[in-house]
Amino acid sequence: MSSYLLDIAHRETRVVRAVDFPSPSAGKELRRLADAGALLRLAHGYYALVPEARRGDEGAWRPEVEAAALAIATADYGVEKVALIGPSAARLHGCYPRALSTAVVAVPSQRPIRETVAGNVKFVVRDVSKLDLVRVDTELTRGWMTSIEETLLDLSGDWPRWPISETARAEMLELLAVKASDETLNEIVGRSRNGAAFRRLNGIVDDSFA
Repeated sequence: MSSYLLDIAHRETRVVRAVDFPSPSAGKELRRLADAGALLRLAHGYYALVPEARRGDEGAWRPEVEAAALAIATADYGVEKVALIGPSAARLHGCYPRALSTAVVAVPSQRPIRETVAGNVKFVVRDVSKLDLVRVDTELTRGWMTSIEETLLDLSGDWPRWPISETARAEMLELLAVKASDETLNEIVGRSRNGAAFRRLNGIVDDSFA
């Protein structure tokens, strides 16, 4: 097995860039491994480790877009600086059953939407240290996403512009509200002073949190 594959397999984030390796020929080797089906060209300059059991599928394997978004952001900024938010967090909390075409991830600096083979990645500038986060394990990396309660408050607001329909957002809010803790919601609102989102939430879902 290639030393590159062994290296990537032992990393917590199984998405890499050529700059992650000291060798000047890293880019060439990553492209060779992608041509051989051991790596997936996830996006321009980013390569994902294909699960060993799926390497004979003639390129059929694709990660979920949420996993791709978190792994790309983690590769660029580190695990403690990024988190899945909004509809992406809602989906991984089990509060939306259908696949989404765009994932949303909080990062430290502004950057354009990134196209990947799994879907689009929308980057939103947020200081994740100020968010209520929980751990999440994806097929490409382990990292953070907003808690059920933080996600509920985020989706109830008007910023950022979430890449989902109003129908999908309403469905997410209803399912998140069922799982949310009143106590945690009030704690987050108290820390963030995000009373406007809390009031909007009451109007969208019901008045159970009033």
